[in-house]
Amino acid sequence: MTFDESMARQGTVTLKLDGGATIETFDLSTDGTWSTVSETDDRWAGTPASDFAFVTDLAVRWSGLEDISGNALADNTTDTTWNFTS
Repeated sequence: MTFDESMARQGTVTLKLDGGATIETFDLSTDGTWSTVSETDDRWAGTPASDFAFVTDLAVRWSGLEDISGNALADNTTDTTWNFTS
């Protein structure tokens, strides 16, 4: 995930099959890797614990994400679909 500003290392991101089961939930304070670009925490990458079956549509749901100034990322009360080839 790439953000347009520095983010606090907190919150959760849940990776799901689109319209289906949860694959994995990541705690952004302890799971995955934050990459500093231009000395900011603006990129996060997580790797699921196991491979998942061939799918092209995955969904994410996040909570508790804030920028370093304490501004919350817009609520995500429904799944947001991300399309890519696995």
